[in-house]
Amino acid sequence: MKIRSRMFICILGLLAVSLWSTSAFAQSALSVSSVPRTTAISTGHTEIAGDILVQSGVVGGLGAGSATLTVDYKVPITVPAAGFITVCSSGALATTVTASLPTGQFTANTSGLPGTYQIGGTNQNQLLIVLPGLAPAAGVGTLTVSGVKVSLNGYAPTVLTAALGVSAPAGFGAYAIGAGQNATDVISAIAPAFTTVATTGSTALPGLTGAPAATATGTGQILSTATVSDRQFNIDIPENFVDAFKSTLGQNGYLNDPAITLTFNNIPNGVFLNLVGGTTGTTNSACTLATGTSVTDGPVFFNAATGAATAIPVGNLSTTLISNSATSTVLSFTGLGFNNTQLETIRLRGCIYTSGATAPLALATITVSATMSPNGAALSSGTQIPPAAGNFPRYQLTLVNANVINIVAAETDMLISFATKIGSFDTGIAIANTSTDPFGSTNGITPNDGTCTLNFYPQGSGSAFTYTTAAGAPGVGLSAAGVLVSGKTWTVLLSELLGGITGAPTSFTGYIFVRCSFTNAHGAAYATNFSTFTSASPVLIVPLARPSGNENLNQ
Repeated sequence: MKIRSRMFICILGLLAVSLWSTSAFAQSALSVSSVPRTTAISTGHTEIAGDILVQSGVVGGLGAGSATLTVDYKVPITVPAAGFITVCSSGALATTVTASLPTGQFTANTSGLPGTYQIGGTNQNQLLIVLPGLAPAAGVGTLTVSGVKVSLNGYAPTVLTAALGVSAPAGFGAYAIGAGQNATDVISAIAPAFTTVATTGSTALPGLTGAPAATATGTGQILSTATVSDRQFNIDIPENFVDAFKSTLGQNGYLNDPAITLTFNNIPNGVFLNLVGGTTGTTNSACTLATGTSVTDGPVFFNAATGAATAIPVGNLSTTLISNSATSTVLSFTGLGFNNTQLETIRLRGCIYTSGATAPLALATITVSATMSPNGAALSSGTQIPPAAGNFPRYQLTLVNANVINIVAAETDMLISFATKIGSFDTGIAIANTSTDPFGSTNGITPNDGTCTLNFYPQGSGSAFTYTTAAGAPGVGLSAAGVLVSGKTWTVLLSELLGGITGAPTSFTGYIFVRCSFTNAHGAAYATNFSTFTSASPVLIVPLARPSGNENLNQ
């Protein structure tokens, strides 16, 4: 069966050469041309090199012996010569190597006999073809080299050009390669399969029926209190050329399909990313995909120009729930009907939830690193790796990174620029936790609770001092544990605070910084003598990262 298959390949190759040679060449010596592959992946270890076409002109006899045609691909040849690479000949260059192979097909072995070929060179980068000696006044002959696959990783040029040369022993009339015929392109363009991984916003949302709107930035957000404040995230991987994403199993000798491996970094314990989940709620059930493959929240690929999207079956992801103990998933291309004439983008749409996370979470950014896969080396111990499912095709591990989720401080900083408690004068302070609002899940804030720390800076020579709300804290509106719950307001007099702080003075004039461990705190303050005088004292929101120079504080 293998012989029949190879004969069929050889016949096709000879037909192509015949059509090419009658229209392009009518000269003695060796003429060279090729049918280059259009574009190949720069990190690929098993990229197809185009067919090389050689023709010998009418010449006199070369005498006894043979010559070696060296085809230098400049990069490693990564498939075995036998069973993958085909060298077919016709006319004066035809030879019958054994009775079991069809006439015109060279055989792969290392004997060095006419009609054989092998892989050589210091980096397995050369195909060595032993040409037969021509009979006197031999006619036109043709040769086709096909089935070569190469590693392009680390190769800088954007075009792969093979160099050809002929060598022969002394006393043997040499073949000659025609002027300008000693090099030919076998790959027209070399480029990465993708160059960016992006977290995009709603303007790029594909037109999948029922698809939810993307978040404003495409990135998710978790507060240091382990509250998820922006549950949804999007990851886009746009292909770099029109057939970078494709299925290969069963085509051109490939034994598996490509994939993209995504590895997530810096995931705290208790944080989970559901790659096929929804966008609302606070538990795993809210981030679980409904059964079936007609999805509105799972992975898709879409046309970069029209936005028309196709759902990717959940089964194409090796892992759908990412955590700090399962950080990677493999997105297989098997069965995906990519359009290899148009640019397309793969999009993962995920949902974040926490379970068992210990607050406070360290401030960090969860990132993703993506690479074409399966991954492996070009060669093993200087020779070809036997092709097998899972490594053919295969790619160099080359990571493209993006920020996916930000873990930010659950914090609001405020400044009371003037507060006083002297004699009959006192200062009333109100702090509201406004993370409960009427604006819904789209525009509203995720409710979150926390304590408040007040830092007092007195006028004059007094020393600064601090107070953090806890059980038994003065004032009205805190929980029994001293927590200001979302939707509540804490009101307290400065005199009450001073009375509850060990070692604090009984009177105070100065300013107070307030840091609350929840988002969207707002405040008000007023100085009063509870009789004839009351004056508001602005409570200003302070940016978390204060500038070293002039700053503008908004109330």
